[in-house]
Amino acid sequence: LSWMVGCENVVLKVHCVSAIDLDRPIVGFFIKNRLGQHVFGDNTYLSYRDAPVALPAGRRCVASFAFTLPVLPVGDYSVDVSISNGTQDSFHMINWKYDVLLLRAQSSSIVHGLIGVPMKSIQMEVLDNDNA
Repeated sequence: LSWMVGCENVVLKVHCVSAIDLDRPIVGFFIKNRLGQHVFGDNTYLSYRDAPVALPAGRRCVASFAFTLPVLPVGDYSVDVSISNGTQDSFHMINWKYDVLLLRAQSSSIVHGLIGVPMKSIQMEVLDNDNA
């Protein structure tokens, strides 16, 4: 995926191998704009908070994030990925990789703001003065 329009169903897969045993690994990502601002991102913490999946040293893991891509202003974007160990509030950062994937947004349907939210419906009706 090197270019996007928005509204695509995407599965972002982050593959990693740990050199040490991790009892509460957290894998995450950020999509950044050309200014380095985090547009959106997520991580695995909440999905595995109550039942952490341990990652033994030398073993591979893959974290998959399935989402609908928002409509973004035309421009260049990049993806950062990370792996840490612990909880959302108290963690040890293991590795953070910057700009592992470069993307180009092609859509120009943004009206206002940093991201476009596809509307399910937009309606307007003129009411009688009696109903105002």
